[in-house]
Amino acid sequence: MPRPSNARENILKAAMELFWQNSYESVGVEAICQMAGVKKGSFYHFFESKEAVALTLLDQVHGLARAELLEPAFAVDVPPRARFNRFLDMLIRFAEENSQRCEAARYPGCPIGNMILELSTQSEALRQKLESIITTYVETFAAALETARTQGMIPVHSDTMAMAQLIAAAWQGGILIAKAHNQPEISVQIFRQAIEQAFGDTAAIQ
Repeated sequence: MPRPSNARENILKAAMELFWQNSYESVGVEAICQMAGVKKGSFYHFFESKEAVALTLLDQVHGLARAELLEPAFAVDVPPRARFNRFLDMLIRFAEENSQRCEAARYPGCPIGNMILELSTQSEALRQKLESIITTYVETFAAALETARTQGMIPVHSDTMAMAQLIAAAWQGGILIAKAHNQPEISVQIFRQAIEQAFGDTAAIQ
């Protein structure tokens, strides 16, 4: 029997690395094929366009992030503040892993954030996909904050959705500043400050 082809997976891996290290616009189908070790015919057998590759990658990245980052950190049986602390711990590990990239070149930042900055005004299909991904994070943050509000951990009049959007902005904005300085740890510092401000500087870690 013929061996199953892993061409599709190789295309996605190559595209992910190229988009992340460079940009979506600067990477062409030919470059993806070269890195993946496939011919263009194979590329178009699996994907009708580069945009189709990006949409598939976003689904993969988001699915992995939800399974390994968002859902474990924000489990409903964990106290609200501890959910954000868990998320922060995971961001710290991510920053440490990516600090090795900085030694050789530059901090690539967040693949989702990079695409939002580059593509939200260029492709409606990608914009909608990116919007749904960010909305998942904001709604998860808001749910934790709403629990914190009902438990008296933050003021009863708090606008938890607005607070969640601010925390999400600190998360992605911190990564942007970290990219500018080529220092991943900056993103962690900014996110930590956002959590402390949301819960109050004297809030106990639970």
